[in-house]
Amino acid sequence: MRLFVIAFAAALAMLSTAGAAAEDPFAPAKPKFELGLIGGGALTPDYPGADEERWHPLVLPYLVYRGERLYSDERGPAARLLNLPDLKFDISLSGSFASDSGRNRARAGMPDLDTIGEIGPRLEVVLARAARDARIEFELQVRAAISTDFSSRIDFRGLIVAPELAYQNEDFLQTGTKLKFGIKANFATQKLMDYFYQVDAPFVAAGRPAFDARAGYLGSGLQLTTITPMSDRIKVLALAKLDYLDGARNERSPLFRDTFNYTIGIGLIVSLFVSDETVRGIE
Repeated sequence: MRLFVIAFAAALAMLSTAGAAAEDPFAPAKPKFELGLIGGGALTPDYPGADEERWHPLVLPYLVYRGERLYSDERGPAARLLNLPDLKFDISLSGSFASDSGRNRARAGMPDLDTIGEIGPRLEVVLARAARDARIEFELQVRAAISTDFSSRIDFRGLIVAPELAYQNEDFLQTGTKLKFGIKANFATQKLMDYFYQVDAPFVAAGRPAFDARAGYLGSGLQLTTITPMSDRIKVLALAKLDYLDGARNERSPLFRDTFNYTIGIGLIVSLFVSDETVRGIE
């Protein structure tokens, strides 16, 4: 599934022939290609509005490719259709971990929640620049959610619309640290809300009445992400996120248990191979 969405993003990139940004000759040169590993883990809620969290260890290949059309870094791969200094439009990816209903009190006896992958267009508009490396931007994401058990099931779960206002700094306090702090709202179509909050007749139980989920507001959140270089080949990634779901469209669902969710993640990125070819100013 992951290879499919990456290949799909690459194909979309090749469809566009205009809007690429030229290299900045004054920016520091960076390798065009890096390959390595990222290992770590994250403590995340079982689903939005859950009152239980799980630790998810993770080891994945790490790929950086700084191309004008196809780009991949710590934030994941993206197919860029428009890349101007203050305006970017691309196809990007995201996702969330699976949840075992047998380990969650609210969902006991219900089907598990599969891993969800998300793919869709993203628009970034720079609203202000504080310095060469710092900016305030508005970002709008519209993504299709697709769940899979990596075995026999692949299901379309609807759409997510997520506007975000963020501060980004590519060299925070001149330490080489990349920092992003943003506030985001999330809205979802009914299919995804059904997946998280619907309680059909076969799954009614004591303390869990039937519930018909609806499309609408899913919640808002604050997120801080930092990527700090320890050497030319090693970086530390840290993530802290706080979601506030009061007023969410389906907060009356018996599966909705907490208006506050938090996520904490830490990872170590190791580049094992770095290309001799370099580029400037492509981010």
